[in-house]
Amino acid sequence: MFYEQNPDENLRLGDVVRGFVITSADMRPTPSGPQPERYRIEVAQLELAVVLSPCCSIGEKTLTLTPLLKIMRTWHKNPYYVQDFTNINRPMTPEQTLPPEDLDGLSSDERQRRLDSVEPGGSYAFVDFFVYAPHGLLPTYTIRWNGEDRAIGHYRIDFRKMYKVDCDEVVDPKNTPKRVKRLQLSIDVRKQLREKLSHYFGRPAREDEL
Repeated sequence: MFYEQNPDENLRLGDVVRGFVITSADMRPTPSGPQPERYRIEVAQLELAVVLSPCCSIGEKTLTLTPLLKIMRTWHKNPYYVQDFTNINRPMTPEQTLPPEDLDGLSSDERQRRLDSVEPGGSYAFVDFFVYAPHGLLPTYTIRWNGEDRAIGHYRIDFRKMYKVDCDEVVDPKNTPKRVKRLQLSIDVRKQLREKLSHYFGRPAREDEL
């Protein structure tokens, strides 16, 4: 079960919400001095977004959100992904990360390198993304692949696209605007999201591994 069948009113990590606006800055730093050479502030209204604030950190008028985005078209190349796009949320073997034709094209040395690099239990193929399963409250969209229009209900979030939102009604997880919540992840799936977020932020830089 991907979503909670009987969601509560509290806001939680991974909840799908609606009705928020985000801002981002497009800027170019100056060679010297504290002020940017130029900047542009962009405002976007989100049809649907996901809460990335940990449950215990929701409050004090602040939320961290990320937009709910369409999946990558190129994922259709991989039968393991097409079988269930939420497979991207979990660690996988090297064979599962590549389409069969790409796997067959690997040299024996490259294949062994990939096998040696896999952590016990598998490795994440897309560390930046987490995929949301279809639901009746999520609109479907069309992706054209190999001359065929495919109706898609899966969505993804990108950990690199996080935005802080200030909202007076966000007091704590129990005191939030109830009208914004659309879907709540099951406990198991929220655990998957938390583990993948931890992996995303916990990866050491190469120079730190020396």
